[in-house]
Amino acid sequence: MNVLLAVDNVRVARQLEAGLLKAGHCVEFAETGRKRIFLAAIETYDAIIWNRNLPGRIAGIGVVSTLRSSSSEIPILLISEPAAASERERDQIDGRADRDDDPAQFAELLAWLDVLIGPPRGWSPDAGQRYESLRSGNRERIRAQTRLEETESMLAQVQRLSETESWWWNIETGEISPALKAGAMFRILAEGSPKQTISGLLDAMHSDDRARVSAVISAAIEERQDFDVQFRIVDEDAVRHFRTVGERRRNESGDPYYLCSSMDVTGRERRKEALRRAEAEIAHLARVHALGKFTSSIVHEVNQPLSAIVTYGTAALHWLHRDHPDVDEASIAMNRIIRDATRARDVVTRIRRLSKNGLPQKSRFSIAEIIEETLTLLARDLHTRHITIEYAVSHALPEVSGDRVQIQQVLINLILNAIEALEAVHSQIRAITVLAETVNAGQLRVVVRDNGPGVAHDARERLFEPFFSTKDEGLGMGLSICRSIIQAHNGALALLSTEEPGAAFEFVLPVTQTA
Repeated sequence: MNVLLAVDNVRVARQLEAGLLKAGHCVEFAETGRKRIFLAAIETYDAIIWNRNLPGRIAGIGVVSTLRSSSSEIPILLISEPAAASERERDQIDGRADRDDDPAQFAELLAWLDVLIGPPRGWSPDAGQRYESLRSGNRERIRAQTRLEETESMLAQVQRLSETESWWWNIETGEISPALKAGAMFRILAEGSPKQTISGLLDAMHSDDRARVSAVISAAIEERQDFDVQFRIVDEDAVRHFRTVGERRRNESGDPYYLCSSMDVTGRERRKEALRRAEAEIAHLARVHALGKFTSSIVHEVNQPLSAIVTYGTAALHWLHRDHPDVDEASIAMNRIIRDATRARDVVTRIRRLSKNGLPQKSRFSIAEIIEETLTLLARDLHTRHITIEYAVSHALPEVSGDRVQIQQVLINLILNAIEALEAVHSQIRAITVLAETVNAGQLRVVVRDNGPGVAHDARERLFEPFFSTKDEGLGMGLSICRSIIQAHNGALALLSTEEPGAAFEFVLPVTQTA
């Protein structure tokens, strides 16, 4: 075989030349750039070995492009010296080099020469055809291997950019191992133990997640199903969130295993937490704004029991300072003081609860109690505006789960909107109806209806949009916040279509399932 050797490093070139000669190849060593260009242009060689990193325009990849443009079919191997191995590329496809190798791997280089170079001169036509067929098959295998390497490289890049890592889980042994390059999760696990197991992964999880995740994967194994679970891993002082999906498969021996992918969703969870805090802050500002609308009711609700306390306190002193103290009457007065002080305390507690800032606190509560509390807070405003309240609420209604303050905020907002709408009514009785009832299975419905002018047809589509208001002085945030609150409680808030005068808003919440 005639091989043109165009390598800049004389030491490396002589080593290659000696090895090629020993392997039975004829070698032409081109010492100068001009000679390399000239010899490469005449197609008297079975293969060319060219140095990728030669200076200037005689660099290997440039020569490849020149020869390929002239329809040359001579196999070309580009080599990169060990120091430049990081720059090596695979250029076998689409007009590039047939192979790009490290000269230090001489045995592999010879093997590739055997694959790329045609049959030796003098072989019979049949032997040559068989050789060409084998060579063609090997070239396809090489291309397939290259495409596989490129696919793995692209997958590794995608995983790095998406903060995802793939891994295997041997169900029988419990061992887990990264399929490609280890990501954040395996780096954290490696700090605790050199051998990774599913038990070690569970131990590294946040204590609040461990039992839940263990139950999910145990059920997946038992039911022979895939799984999808999210958990937290404690990394020093920080907590990282991972979402993991596992696909059940079988290996060549028929043994089951899971092919898993874990995505680091810490950033997403932090953004969600920041969004929750921002929503809570906006809801708090909306509550404070709403409280300002019924200040007179609040003052009245606090002032009335305080005035009664003063009256009953004076009476108690009067009964006790008589020549013959009347303890029974004084006792009655003192009990009334306690009653009214409790009433004032409850009002202050409700106002404080509404004005307090903080993240939602989930609990079970009665919607009937919230409606009564809300109507009590708004009683003064309703009275001074001559508005009649009609409500049909049963204390036998099932409880709901969620943030009590937020649900009361929705109710206050809907009733305040109804009060403001009724300011335009002068020729008839002003009325607001509050209805609470169960509907279908597992749902509770609350309706707030007024007999005001209603909502204009062109405003209905935009009613729940942020910053849209039908009032000149309105902020346009109330109904938008209310809908967000109800949706966060897995419910729905809507404006009902009705033939009756006025507007009717309905929100539906899931009820708490009793054990």
